[in-house]
Amino acid sequence: MKNNKPKEKGLFMFKLVQNHKVLYFISLILIVSYSVVDLLKSILMSYIFDDHLLDSISSLIVIVLVFLGVYLIVSTLQQYVVEVLKNKIRYSLNQNLYQSYASRNIESFQKKDSSEILNEFNNEVNVVIDNYVSSKLNVFSLTISLILGSLYIANLSVEILMFLLFCAFITIFINSIFKNRLKKNQMNYLDSMKQWLCSIKNLCRCFSDIKILNLEKVFCDGLDIENKNIEQSTLKNNGFIKILTSINSFISQAMFFLTLLFGIVLIHYNRLTVGQLLGIAQASNMVIMPIVNYANLRNMIQSSKPVLQKLLDNSICSEENEPIIFDEQIHDIKIKHLCYCYGVRQILDLSNLVIDQGKKYLVIGKSGDGKSTFLDILTKQKKADGIYVNDKDLKDVQFSTYADKFSYVNQDNDLLPFSFEQNITLGRKMSKYSLKDLVTIFNLESIFDKERDNLDFEHLNLSGGEKQRICLARAMYRNKKWLFLDEAFSAIDKTNSDRIHQFILSNPDLTVLSIEHKVTKETVSLYDKVLLFENKKIVSMDVEEYLNSSF
Repeated sequence: MKNNKPKEKGLFMFKLVQNHKVLYFISLILIVSYSVVDLLKSILMSYIFDDHLLDSISSLIVIVLVFLGVYLIVSTLQQYVVEVLKNKIRYSLNQNLYQSYASRNIESFQKKDSSEILNEFNNEVNVVIDNYVSSKLNVFSLTISLILGSLYIANLSVEILMFLLFCAFITIFINSIFKNRLKKNQMNYLDSMKQWLCSIKNLCRCFSDIKILNLEKVFCDGLDIENKNIEQSTLKNNGFIKILTSINSFISQAMFFLTLLFGIVLIHYNRLTVGQLLGIAQASNMVIMPIVNYANLRNMIQSSKPVLQKLLDNSICSEENEPIIFDEQIHDIKIKHLCYCYGVRQILDLSNLVIDQGKKYLVIGKSGDGKSTFLDILTKQKKADGIYVNDKDLKDVQFSTYADKFSYVNQDNDLLPFSFEQNITLGRKMSKYSLKDLVTIFNLESIFDKERDNLDFEHLNLSGGEKQRICLARAMYRNKKWLFLDEAFSAIDKTNSDRIHQFILSNPDLTVLSIEHKVTKETVSLYDKVLLFENKKIVSMDVEEYLNSSF
């Protein structure tokens, strides 16, 4: 997808079909063909009554059967191809969205609420397809019908055509008055839907705490408020459209009967035949219905444009300014001067620190001192100045090539929606370590032996320690030279923790930075350096010095 917004709102449809131009062109041809067949129905009716075709029943039956056959074929093809086109556009919208999100940096992605993302994929894409794309195609179909019907009626009675067109302008004018209100109602509906999904997500996320703390009524009261908001915004949005639709329908019925009365007057003055009036009555649907439906469809298009604009904006793939492709191993990371703030609150103020390849660093400090933020910066999950990897400015290094040089595990690592084996191997066949050895070292035999459903990890009831051991096994299977651990042992029991520490830290080629809160003297002695966070600074200490001062 191109990385620029449409410059004109009229280009929305062309942007949606840019990958399906042939299918779009075929759809338009079939829509025109259907309108031509629909016009033939009016011509056939006039021909039957004015040319005494009723005197030859056999000829009438043949003509009607041929017409019905053609109508069935064209109608079926038109509806099927249009449905295929809409599904292709839906596929492209979804693809553009997830490719756009996948291209974002971690910090940018985490600013988005998951319920808002789910709403985009589920509700907003469907709004665009059902309200915008379908309406645009219907507008084209109705326009062709209007042109063909108008030409046919004008050939028989210019007066009736002028009357119908006058009513058309009145209908369009009435609907145009409410254009801004339709957009406002749609935006209010989207906001209410986002809040509703967020509330449901919070219910699922906090359910156990809600039950334990007896907060069912509090949460239900909150859900009642959001439920009422979604009810009111939905009614205001859809109900208002229905009211306008009813008004338009009333106008169409009035136009039809007034056309008949007008035609009867013309027959009385011998300016029209009965057959011609029946043909006009049939063809008037090709004029009246486009006029009325155009107003309804325009209302739907106007109400869906904010959604479409939002989706197109979110589908723009972000291009980070990262010109350096990092195709070498990490030799060292230098912090020359790092200052990082959350809003106005400064978290880190570091300078003159070098992290060397092959060393093992234990990172400790009080909660909230910026340890996790420090690792997030070193792994490019957060952006900051003053960090250099192999003397290259980290902010200019391409993330994907840099991330391929290290493994990262934190205490909240969720399992991937893969099988147990794929969660460790990530589909890679070769590694320094065999899967069997890692299963043994990380004490995962009981999990590995169970039959697992590929996408069922969310419901396996694995403990936090089991999940952390799987993620640590994955990190070792990747066999990278640098390993960043953010409280990756926090939920692992002491026996397993000691064994895994020994396995990881005994590798002389591996550089390790590990944040830990509860450490034993034995564990500390496995490291080369201790990085102590105090007052936004880092104090680098030898292990012996730290042991003498702390144990």
